[in-house]
Parts: sequence; C-alpha cells; structure tokens
Amino acid sequence: MSKKEIADTEIMHFDLAVPDDVGVQEEAEATAVTRKRRARFLRRRSRKEHAYPKDRTIAWPVVIAATGAMALASALVVMMGAFSMLNYGVTIAMVGLPENAQQATRIGSTPAAGEKKQRSSDAPTAVEVQEILQSMLDPKAKDHAVAVGLEGGEAAVPTVREVGKVLDKYNLVYKWRVTEGSVAVSGETMNATLTLTLVGMGSKEQPVSFIREHGQWKLSNASVCELAEMAQTTCAVSTAK
Repeated sequence: MSKKEIADTEIMHFDLAVPDDVGVQEEAEATAVTRKRRARFLRRRSRKEHAYPKDRTIAWPVVIAATGAMALASALVVMMGAFSMLNYGVTIAMVGLPENAQQATRIGSTPAAGEKKQRSSDAPTAVEVQEILQSMLDPKAKDHAVAVGLEGGEAAVPTVREVGKVLDKYNLVYKWRVTEGSVAVSGETMNATLTLTLVGMGSKEQPVSFIREHGQWKLSNASVCELAEMAQTTCAVSTAK
C-alpha cells in the first residue's frame, strides 16, 4: 500500500460514524472533534510533502553547468590578476623612457636594431642574474640568505616574500625572465631588464637595478619597491637616498 493510500485510510478512520446510542449533542461534539483531528492531519501531511517533495531528482546538467561557471570565474580572476600585474609592470617600465624606448615595449614588439644594451665584460650573464632573483624569490630560502642579496637587507625580505607569493600564485599564466643581453654594469651599479609575459596576451619589459656592496650584487630598494607595486603589494623599504 502506497503512502498516499495509507494517508487516505487514516483520514477515512477519522470519518467513522458515531455510535447510534450517543445523543445528538454528543454526536455533534464528536463530529467537531473528528473534523479538527482530520484538519490537523491534513496540515501535517501537507507540511511533510512540502518539505520532502516526491520528485527529488538532482538536475545534474544544472549542477555541472554551475560548476563550470565557477571554474571559469576562478580562471578569469587569475587572468585578471595577472593582467593587472602586467599593466603595473608596463607603467613602471615606461616612466622616464624616451618615446622610441616606450614604443619598443608594446605588446609583441622587440627593441629596434642597435637599441639593445651591450653587456659589459665584467657583468654577469642574464642566466646568472636570473638565478640570483630566483634564489631570492624561492619560498624555501632562509630569510638571512635572502637578506644578503638585498640593499635593504632584512627590512626588504617581507616585501620580496610577498612578491614571490604573487608570482607563484599566477605562475601558470604569468612568466618572467631576465632578457638576454640586457645586463650592463656601470661602476657600482648593474642594470638588467625583465621580460614579463602574460600567456596569450604578449610581453612587456621591466627594468631592475643592483648595487655592489662589499663585492656582492644586491637588488636595489628602488627595484624592490617597483616589483612590489607591480605585484600590488606594499613596499617595506625606503627608496630615498
């Protein structure tokens, strides 16, 4: 017997005739009680049916579509964050540059012939500078090991850590490298250029500078703060000289 048939049977039980030997007044009272009981039962059944609908089938196409939309939204957030980083890098790279240098930083463009800096004989290679920066951004590196490669020392470590976290977060769509042939030394200063690439969107350039202290190259406070601005995080060191 189905639930509905059982429920209907119970309702029928409420409607049983009152015995003949009961008086008219008592019969009326019994009928009123029966109606109240029936009404309460119907309300209870209605609430149960409303709370537990018969058709509880999961609409999997809707669920899958919703899941896909969430994944797409997450991907867009990552892409927009990385694109914002690229834009910040572009703005910083173009400040103070002549017009022809700014044109060379447009998406998909490369420096014109003769514009690339010549590497000094005593300058590290692009690969060596890349290794220096990667060691600083390595989350497993000890703070004191990172500090020795920074002009700001220990004070600059938290900023570099934050930059590293952002780069790691967007590493699937956002790439960087030291541009080959861009490293040049002038006295106690070394300049290099980072190529920042947003996969599928193009590349921009970001200059970085190092200063030599006690025979060791250290990333300047100015570059630390520029990278922090690119990563949209705060800079904990001063760039004032």
